[in-house]
Amino acid sequence: MDNCAEEFSPKKAILKLYDTGAGNEALLIAGDQPMDTRAAARVLQTSQ
Repeated sequence: MDNCAEEFSPKKAILKLYDTGAGNEALLIAGDQPMDTRAAARVLQTSQ
């Protein structure tokens, strides 16, 4: 089984936009640690 955590680095987050079909999209925000995920969400929230 693959280690899903291999994609993560400390103090970094992953943002991915998925096309789910029929004009719908889903956004994944995930970090190595909960604080990394929250920080990435805050950056996205405050960006224009």
